[in-house]
Amino acid sequence: MPSTRIDTADVLELVEILGLLRGWFTRDRETLDRSLVAFIGSPRYDLADLLRDLDRFRFLLGDDAEDDLFGPGLDQG
Repeated sequence: MPSTRIDTADVLELVEILGLLRGWFTRDRETLDRSLVAFIGSPRYDLADLLRDLDRFRFLLGDDAEDDLFGPGLDQG
């Protein structure tokens, strides 16, 4: 796979956008979960799955907010 480089400022902006989306998605989970399932057309991928994917992507981009990905307190001894 070819390598791609992204400017650090663009990575930071992408992480911020993903964090904003995550916050919005968790604000009214029930409504957004129903909407996502209707959009996807299957309950096999729901809001919890999308949130995990967003967290994983933020982590891979270098975001240090591990609580969203690993759960609060899990990274502490």
